[in-house]
Amino acid sequence: MIDSERKENAMQAQAAVMREPRKRWSMESVEVAEPDPNEVRVRVVASGICQTDVHARDGFFPIPCPAIYGHEGAGVVEHVGSAVTTLAPGDHVIMANPSCGECDDCRAGFETYCVNAPTLKHLGFRSDGRSLGFRRGGEGRRPRQEGPPVD
Repeated sequence: MIDSERKENAMQAQAAVMREPRKRWSMESVEVAEPDPNEVRVRVVASGICQTDVHARDGFFPIPCPAIYGHEGAGVVEHVGSAVTTLAPGDHVIMANPSCGECDDCRAGFETYCVNAPTLKHLGFRSDGRSLGFRRGGEGRRPRQEGPPVD
């Protein structure tokens, strides 16, 4: 669940949610927590489900459900974390594969090959292993005490 201080600044969003593998996505309202210091929140104006998402839906990747799909899109930055220096509210951005910025591939400038991208993209965790804090109504995704290992 989103903790109380972050919950008061949570925003409502629509998300493509996969409740069960090999089923249809459903558009659902979710709460999205405020960004961490190194994160931004983007108002998405265009997004899509890519072939990787379809493969995940069809069981080619072991992704637990419920899951939120759609990691590619374009939008406008609405809020920046306190440590973000390269973006500002109002900036237009595109979003693709997430990357941790810490693994060998990221440090070498090959963020597309980030070893932690599957965790960040499909499992709903930040690079430090904490949950992104999505929830729908009273149903929350419980943050883990420890997330999956990251490099």
